[in-house]
Amino acid sequence: MARRRHGPQIPSGSFGVARIDTGVKIDSRSQFRSDEVYLTTPRATGHGSQLLVDLGAFQLHPWIYDFALVDLWEGGHFRQAVEQAGRSVSGQTQAKSRRFDIADDKLIQDLLSDNEPKPGAPRLRFPGDQKTPTWGNRMRGARFFSQGCYAGIRNIAAHEQHVPWSKEHCLEYLAAFSILARWIDECELYRLD
Repeated sequence: MARRRHGPQIPSGSFGVARIDTGVKIDSRSQFRSDEVYLTTPRATGHGSQLLVDLGAFQLHPWIYDFALVDLWEGGHFRQAVEQAGRSVSGQTQAKSRRFDIADDKLIQDLLSDNEPKPGAPRLRFPGDQKTPTWGNRMRGARFFSQGCYAGIRNIAAHEQHVPWSKEHCLEYLAAFSILARWIDECELYRLD
C-alpha cells in the first residue's frame, strides 16, 4: 500500500480509495488497518462514486441519526431524510429554547442574535469567554452556517422535487445538519423569563 504522510491514503491496486478514520474495518479482504474505512471515489477510480459504507452515519448527531436516518435513509428516501434533518434540528432547537412561535432559520437566527436576551426571546451562546474574537467568530459562523443549511439545503429538499438527490450528496447534507445540531446542542441558553 502506498502511503502519504498527510491527506488521504491511496492503496495500490485496481480500485481507488480514500481513508477515513472511524474505528471500523469493513473489508476483510484488504490489508487496511482496522481503524480505517475506505470508499471508492470518482477521482481515484475514474468511475462513478460507490460508497462501500454510509460514511460514518452512525456518528452523526443524535438529532440527525435518530430522527432522519433510522427509517427514511434506511428505506432509500434520501431527500426526505435531508428534509427531516432540517425539521429535527428546528424542532429540537424549539424544545431547547421553548420558542414555538417561529421555526427553522428564523428561530436559529433569533437565538444566535448578538442582542441580549429579553422576555420571550432567549439567546443561545457558545460556552467560553464572550469577549474574545474567537467566540465572536464562532457565533457569527453558526448564524451564517444555519442560513446556508436552511436556505441552501432544507428549503431545496422541501420545495424543489425535480432537483436530483444522490445518496452521496444527501449524506453530505446530513453531515452539515449534524454540525449545526452539535453547535446548537453545545450552546447554553440565556433567558430572562
